[in-house]
Amino acid sequence: SAPVKLEFNRSIDEYLILLKHDDDAFNRWEAAQELAYHMLDTFVDAYQNAKQYKLDERYIDALYHALKNTTHDPALSARILMLPTLQQMAERYQFNMPVEAIVIAHATLRETLAIRLYDMVLSTYKRLNQHQAYEYNATEAGRRSLKNTCLYYLVHSDNDEGLALAIEQYHFANNMTDRLAALSLIVNCENDSRQILLDDFYLRWQHDNLVMDKWFALQSTSELTDVLDNIKSLLTHPAFSYKNPNKVRALIGAFATNNFAHFNAMDGSGYFFLAEQVCIVDKLNPQIAARLVTPLTRWQPQQPLRQELMQKALQQILAEPKLSNNVYEIVSKSLNLSA
Repeated sequence: SAPVKLEFNRSIDEYLILLKHDDDAFNRWEAAQELAYHMLDTFVDAYQNAKQYKLDERYIDALYHALKNTTHDPALSARILMLPTLQQMAERYQFNMPVEAIVIAHATLRETLAIRLYDMVLSTYKRLNQHQAYEYNATEAGRRSLKNTCLYYLVHSDNDEGLALAIEQYHFANNMTDRLAALSLIVNCENDSRQILLDDFYLRWQHDNLVMDKWFALQSTSELTDVLDNIKSLLTHPAFSYKNPNKVRALIGAFATNNFAHFNAMDGSGYFFLAEQVCIVDKLNPQIAARLVTPLTRWQPQQPLRQELMQKALQQILAEPKLSNNVYEIVSKSLNLSA
């Protein structure tokens, strides 16, 4: 059935109380999400209207309180600390989506929290980062989740110590969860270890196809400005094959679906790259190509310039000779909406 979204007219004060004191885990997480959305919306508004905005100190205090009580349910604490993704923010707009404002608001709030909670996050990370034998159970999975959430904020605090801890965790990790978490953060930073560790990971795991899918996806969702150039170079990598659907999804699909900022680049480069790739894949696997094109069909919520660019990219696909019925049906129906 279709998802149902409930809206409650609760105040910020009520959500703060729920986050700090409710005895139901879901209610605390939901309150944290609603508070984060409120802060992000305020940041978006401030950016669009050139206004100054100071983060509500009560929100900082509530997150600090959540960090102090990590011994009860570390997995919940990790979920409470994580902000909604850029994609989740974007889904809340039905028209005139402010892409740049969303990206800047998210980065601003993330870095503000990273700086303000730094000492508490650092102490929590060190407490959880004990080099002990790997165990697979709910408790230890929760501890790893919280530890890597703390590392996420440490790296985004713009403090060299955070990046150093991520590099150290990559080298000494005794499980894939911790190693991938560290590498995903390192890949998003300009640093001398970035390519070295990417190469190291490839040499370790090149014979495991599923792990290589993760390796491709980490690079295609990078926040760095040269991500599209890197993706194009990875298309010729020995481990990539257009004939392998998982590799296509990991490198091309992950970019279009999960790299919100760069897929929606103002010059349309992300849109036209996807259009080009859809045409290539369509000749080999029409079903995968049909799924791959979906992000381009979601042009209605965008601002007028991006709507025009996305429609041009769709028209470029439609003009491809011998286009499969699978892709033709999806693209033509999307463009007919604009008629």
